[in-house]
Amino acid sequence: MDRDTIIRRIAALDEELKSIKSVVAPAKPRSPVLTRLHGLTRFLLSYWVLLSFAVAVGTAVYVKYAFKIDYFEEYRNQSTRKRISELHRQLADRLLARAEWEAAANGYKEALEINPNNVEATSGLVKAQVFLPEPSEKFPVPEIIDAKLQYLDEQFPKDYIVLFLKGVRSSQIGDYEAAQKSLEQSIDANPLFPGAYLALGYMELGRFDLEGAIKNYRKALDLDPQNPTALNSVGYMYLLSTQYEEAVKYFLRSERTSPQMLTAVDLGFAFRCEGEFDQAANIHEETLKDAERLKTDYERFMWGEWTCNFMPLATNDAQTIKLNIRAYTREQKLALTHFELALDYAAGGRTSSADTEWVEMLRLEDGPAYRAFYVNRIAFLQRILKLSDQANAWLTERRAKLLSR
Repeated sequence: MDRDTIIRRIAALDEELKSIKSVVAPAKPRSPVLTRLHGLTRFLLSYWVLLSFAVAVGTAVYVKYAFKIDYFEEYRNQSTRKRISELHRQLADRLLARAEWEAAANGYKEALEINPNNVEATSGLVKAQVFLPEPSEKFPVPEIIDAKLQYLDEQFPKDYIVLFLKGVRSSQIGDYEAAQKSLEQSIDANPLFPGAYLALGYMELGRFDLEGAIKNYRKALDLDPQNPTALNSVGYMYLLSTQYEEAVKYFLRSERTSPQMLTAVDLGFAFRCEGEFDQAANIHEETLKDAERLKTDYERFMWGEWTCNFMPLATNDAQTIKLNIRAYTREQKLALTHFELALDYAAGGRTSSADTEWVEMLRLEDGPAYRAFYVNRIAFLQRILKLSDQANAWLTERRAKLLSR
């Protein structure tokens, strides 16, 4: 097709288009309102995500100030619950390290009440209940303890708390080799856990290695300086080593941290060994007043089984301290305290008051093992202190009567 032909066709089409336009009526102009609505619709469709966010923020701000409701309050509450739950869990861990099984279990339960999803608290509760008696039992059953430990060992073979619990159990049954192995493994797994050092100290005391016991108790105190059990134990080691000034220092720290009857009894004993008879008597008098107010021997002040060692009767006597008596009942604990007070009075020349305490002591506990203990403490007192003739006569007479029975 040549160029002229194309031009003619375009001109024809143009004429035809003009003819059509003349036939069609011209469009009416659009209303300004409709034009604005059309524009607004296009804007909303284009920016609906941004507008939705702005509306949500505006609503949150309005609700916060109009109704005092914080949009993020629930999230903050969840964060706070987790944090408080974790604090209870950490406190329970510290109690577990001190072998405070029931208190530790209660701590884990409180953590789980606040945050049921606290996995570490759930695990800790299972571990803390190993040495607790079953609901139907008054005392823990050894077979159940061993079954629990076996299960935990299978599930968590390298867990430092499980290794610690195994060491405690082995020490309880006198398997010191296994106890030491488990406790050292616990320390390797977590060198910052004081419980293993505390248990090693108990084990060394069972072996009558006083230096080893003090070393481990001191390590426990480095990690937990306010541990009353470790403080009391270090004081007792120094007492058996006849280092009375050091013993008093640690007993006082333990007493200030967590007052307990046994600590007070030993503190008074240490003061008497230093010749502070009145101070010793004051401590034992106050201890008896506190103890008399308690109705059962399960109260915190009188809590637990007491182990009272005999004292050395010569400078290098390492055998006599291996002997001991155990106090389980309230009467036995009161008897020991009355005995200590009788010695305080006698050493200070108040023999009439000493007689009263002596009679009460014998009324509460007069068994053969306790009589041997009384004789040992009297002999020890007469050996280490220069007493008055009156005091020596009183002590010698009481000692002779005990030996003659």
